[in-house]
Amino acid sequence: MKTKREVAILGSISVVLVVTMMISRRHHQFGFGNDRVAADQQTSLAKVHREAYPSEPSPKETRIVESETNHFSAAIVGALSKSWRIPVGITLQDLESVDEQAILRHFNAQAKPTNRLSHLVILNAIGSDLSVQRIISMLSDEFSGQKLTDDDLFAMRSAILSLGYISARSAQAKEFLERSVHEDFWAQTRAWQVERQPELLDAELNLKLAQECLVALGAGGHEESLQFAELLRGSTLESQKRWGSTVVDAMFYLDRARNQKRKILPELGEDFMRDFVNWAESDRGRYWTAWNQSLLEGEDRPEK
Repeated sequence: MKTKREVAILGSISVVLVVTMMISRRHHQFGFGNDRVAADQQTSLAKVHREAYPSEPSPKETRIVESETNHFSAAIVGALSKSWRIPVGITLQDLESVDEQAILRHFNAQAKPTNRLSHLVILNAIGSDLSVQRIISMLSDEFSGQKLTDDDLFAMRSAILSLGYISARSAQAKEFLERSVHEDFWAQTRAWQVERQPELLDAELNLKLAQECLVALGAGGHEESLQFAELLRGSTLESQKRWGSTVVDAMFYLDRARNQKRKILPELGEDFMRDFVNWAESDRGRYWTAWNQSLLEGEDRPEK
């Protein structure tokens, strides 16, 4: 017989937290082109959610049957089987009680990266080195030779950010991010393409993935993200312009990680936007945003 919590989980579904968290980042647009287009920064969360997660039944081939001793884990897996979304009312404490291997088995049953977003949210809270290995495989060779959709690319970038959250407790995740923050890493290891991306834009895709790794290092609370940012300030103007808005994101995530008393998890969109606005008005936030703005306007960067 199901507990009240399991019934509630199976009865209602909410927006995927990682979507609201990543969409609310002020300086990143998850596609190609100008990351700082004002119109894109104002995109409705509801609209993006409808586009990224159209209402459709789960493919039959992804349906699995669990016989878990941890009934709560089974309830979470059941909810994911029906919707690929995090159940309403789930707290950080709830997620910590979930069986990691149960989530990974369901993760492995999904044929598309996009269908793994909810699993990644859970792994942010409970993922160990076992999850790290699985996510790295997803990013490197699992989809070898395939052309992924833009939505799948969104999921891949979400997976990198998940490694950032997990790296707060996993040296393996941190080590991977430190290696993959360079474009050459992705040029040598990425075995998949994006459907609408011409071959000559490979370098841009590698840059986007490397930039996501810098943000992930910040999300994990690692000082290496600050060291990278400081080194970048002494690099060529061209490099600074290419990485400027990413550095702003990474520094926001770093300061947010420093200030959090509990394990780091994405917040709902409105809370995340509020945090960014408050940070941008702080001394450090003003410094980094002013530096990036000066790059965009072709001015000298401000003195620290």
